[in-house]
Amino acid sequence: WTGGGGDTARRNFLAIYNDRTILAPKAHCLHANKVASSLRKKFHVACFSEMPLTALRHVTQPIPGRQIQLEPYGFVFKREFIIGNGGQEVTYVNSYEGNNDVRDGYDSIFEIAAQKNFMGRMWRTLPFLSAMHDRCDFSWEREWRVLGEVKFNYSDLVCVIPENEMGIFKFKLAQNGIAWISPEWSFEKMVESLTDQQRKTRRLKPPTDTPKIPRRLSKA
Repeated sequence: WTGGGGDTARRNFLAIYNDRTILAPKAHCLHANKVASSLRKKFHVACFSEMPLTALRHVTQPIPGRQIQLEPYGFVFKREFIIGNGGQEVTYVNSYEGNNDVRDGYDSIFEIAAQKNFMGRMWRTLPFLSAMHDRCDFSWEREWRVLGEVKFNYSDLVCVIPENEMGIFKFKLAQNGIAWISPEWSFEKMVESLTDQQRKTRRLKPPTDTPKIPRRLSKA
């Protein structure tokens, strides 16, 4: 979520939680920079990752040279929820060692689709392609994309990942029956904590789709 030009990870997280919407602010595909600006919105996607939860602590560490530094805030959905919203697994187009045959094929598809102003069906594969070569390889993200924004109900959340200092927010989550985990935990601790939180909230009402969380929170 870009927050209209960029904002802190915390404020973005709270905005997504309150609005119940994962925005699709831009295109991220193989040919994003070649699409005419007047047509680029067709390629705007909401992005997700299928990486194991226990791997999250590695990607939230500072990575030298990376334009976007990830922080430990996030939303966890079931795979079926993403699929039900039209999600597609990203195809990483291998161009290592001058292996451009597949890339050339997709470039041809793009050129034909562009001539038709991306009408019809052929272009619909293009938003789900990403480069994979020695200067750009994010295949480790195991990314999925959905064309356009994704709206969700709180009941769709498996859990959320708040940064460790958000003590008040965690209390609000518990009140609304929404579980949370830390990316620093082991798999065993994640399972144990989720089970414990679900047990404690089982007798409460299901998560409502109306609660708002203050965007300014004091530290725990």
